[in-house]
Amino acid sequence: MCSTSRVNEVAESIVSETQDPTFPIDKNLLQPEFIEIEPGFRPQPSKPDDISAEVRLCIQQRWSHERLESALQDSLWHGDKFKIPSLVFVNGQQIPSYSVKHNYPLSQIDKIEHEILERIQQEEQAAAERNPEINFSGRWLMLRPGESATEGLGFKVALPNLSLLGSFVAKYRICSCGDFGTQYGINITDMSSLISSEDEDEIRVNLKNNSNDLHLILHGSTVAQGMIAIDIVPLPD
Repeated sequence: MCSTSRVNEVAESIVSETQDPTFPIDKNLLQPEFIEIEPGFRPQPSKPDDISAEVRLCIQQRWSHERLESALQDSLWHGDKFKIPSLVFVNGQQIPSYSVKHNYPLSQIDKIEHEILERIQQEEQAAAERNPEINFSGRWLMLRPGESATEGLGFKVALPNLSLLGSFVAKYRICSCGDFGTQYGINITDMSSLISSEDEDEIRVNLKNNSNDLHLILHGSTVAQGMIAIDIVPLPD
């Protein structure tokens, strides 16, 4: 999402391209309109002058306690089904009692599973206190080492129509969020794509876990950044 200063820069650039300093520009025309799929998922700039806005993961799948516990058992202890992860992270927080280097007795396995499930509950409660309008219960994305998943971002975008300004087209770009990829090894594989005015569905991203760790990511977590992009389209001869 363009900040006010950034919108002014883009408008001045368009005026420059038209080579007509009196060309009328309504700077509001450059702002996209966001339609929330779920309350609380409108992209928000972290600072007033940021040219980008944080976008968050909108997870529709809901885990019951029993299903989540069963999935953890399959992921951590059944090497014939999945690659055993090196470490376990719950919403970016490492579970200190687990490491693939140890051959745990059954009593310790139960303790580790309890610690993970307890951390999950704590993260849900903390998120609900920060954002009481969002239901976080059981809404987690589990990414085992090497796994990918496609999830929505909780909003649609209606881009401004710049046809009256000549050869300009507005698009919306999704960019990776630095810490998410560099620190945890989870990357948005289709981040170079642009959302055009023809895209009317919820914006979705594909996330891939390139690390050797198991990651549980909570609904509403910031995973990327979005910003408006103005392309110059060549005029026909």
